[in-house]
Formats: sequence, C-alpha cells, structure tokens
Amino acid sequence: MLAVNPNLLLLDEPLLNLDSNLRLEMRAELKRLHQTLGCTIIFVTHDQMEAMTLATSIAVMNKGVIEQLAKPMEIYKNPKSLFVAKFVGSPQMNTVDFNDGEQLALSLLSKTNFEKNNVKTLGIRPESIKLTLKDNGDINGTIETIQPTGADWIVGLNISGKSIFAISSDQPPGNENDTIGLSFKLDGLHAFDTNDLKLEVD
Repeated sequence: MLAVNPNLLLLDEPLLNLDSNLRLEMRAELKRLHQTLGCTIIFVTHDQMEAMTLATSIAVMNKGVIEQLAKPMEIYKNPKSLFVAKFVGSPQMNTVDFNDGEQLALSLLSKTNFEKNNVKTLGIRPESIKLTLKDNGDINGTIETIQPTGADWIVGLNISGKSIFAISSDQPPGNENDTIGLSFKLDGLHAFDTNDLKLEVD
C-alpha cells in the first residue's frame, strides 16, 4: 500500500498481535511514516495508548455513535461524557456516586460549586490524587495494594469500602493496610449529570 503512495490508509488494529516492545517500536514507525508521507490515516484500535500516542484527532465511539471527536489531550483533559472519561486513561478514571462511595463523593463534591442533586457521578484521575500522611489531606484512606512500575507507583486505596487507584511519582507514605491521607487536585476532577454528560467544574 505504501509503494503506490496512497492519499488514504485504513489500518484496522494492525499492532494487535505484537508483543509490547515491538508495539512500541511500530507506534514510533507509524508516527514517522505519517509525518513523512503526509497522507490521511484512519487507525481503528481498542488500545487507548495507541490512540493517544498516534492520533492527531480521536473519535471515541460507543455502540456505533461518536461520543467525542477532539485532539488526544482534549479528550483526556476534557471528556464530554462519562463513557469517554472512563475509556481514556490507564489506570482509568476513578468514578464514584453517592450510593457506592458517599464519603469519597462528598469529599470530591466539596471541591466544586455544584449542588448534590445536580450531580450523578464524580470522577478523579489517578495522577490527580496526592498521597500524604494520615489526617494531612482532604480525606483518609487505607492502602490495599502497591504496584511499583519503575518510574511510578500505582497505589490501590480503600475509602469506606470504595476502592480507587492513585498514581504517585513519590514513594507512598505507608505500606499495605496503613491509613494515609489523600488530597485531590482540581485539574483532574470531573462531574457528570444524570445523563452521564460532563458538568463544568468551577
């Protein structure tokens, strides 16, 4: 296909069966080819990492309907719906409502100017949770798991029965089963209405 210098390329999950190292190399090669050839490439994938790293624009589809069409970082930072918010990101966005995690939901809601009856679901990105010593944050939680990745730690937490994940570039201030404090950064906080559409956080 490349030999005939096409104006349009359709790639349907071309990296699906490659191992992780080869996928990384091929993502870089595909990005280089796109920049060199200048042709339009439609790349179909269920791997949000591939979408984020390769695309100039992403169309997130749900049951055949485009939920949002935007640049990768716009999709990530300003998802228009709960589906988009949970689809993009690894670990995915932590979501909570007042039925399955009231203490956490109320703590997140306190960061906004919304009334409780206008919000169905609140979400917080894992990297927007800061881990601190007990009683030094917005709320306390218990460490369930710690997964070191080399550069970061993925920390599983439990807040009054609700499990969430945080990503920390610093070593967690405790071990498994310890109680620590959590603070929430506004830039990773999202609120959704009864139709699962995003509310603008003040």
